[in-house]
Amino acid sequence: MILPAMPERGGQFVRVRIHGNRFLYNQIRYMVGAAISICVGKLPEEMLRAALQSPIKMRFPLAPAGGLLLRNAGFTGTRQKPCDFAMDEEQKYGHMLPMDTKLLMDKDAYARAEAFAARVEAQAAASWSDEAALQAFREELAHARPPRAEELRTSLSLQKDEQALALAVASDRQTSSRAPS
Repeated sequence: MILPAMPERGGQFVRVRIHGNRFLYNQIRYMVGAAISICVGKLPEEMLRAALQSPIKMRFPLAPAGGLLLRNAGFTGTRQKPCDFAMDEEQKYGHMLPMDTKLLMDKDAYARAEAFAARVEAQAAASWSDEAALQAFREELAHARPPRAEELRTSLSLQKDEQALALAVASDRQTSSRAPS
């Protein structure tokens, strides 16, 4: 589940909160890279929709690891019945755990953890000023492109997929609208 993105640090950064019970290697970095690519107009929004619904593998830019921060982890929903413990009240109530769920941190510990998290987040934000990492990501964004319609059509000859066909049409439109006249 992806929660609404919230501006942070005076609008210089965006906080993206993603909840899930497991993630693949680099999955979050690809999700963030895809979102950035779409927001800056490098890839059509339809490509993301099609990638989520299609068996055809699509490549998205990989966001830099610096600046991405695992903020919380827990064990909710990993058993048939809800867990007996939650890290803090946010996790307890956010996951609608039973009222008798025990908290691992009291309010004082939670306040110290929040202060620590703020320091770590400041360091994560500062990592975006690492010009080498940013330049590598900019180059990856510069080379981002939707799959060519012919690539999709070839894949479709092997796998009938209406969503990917819609993407092929959108890709053709975007390519022709960007072509120099």
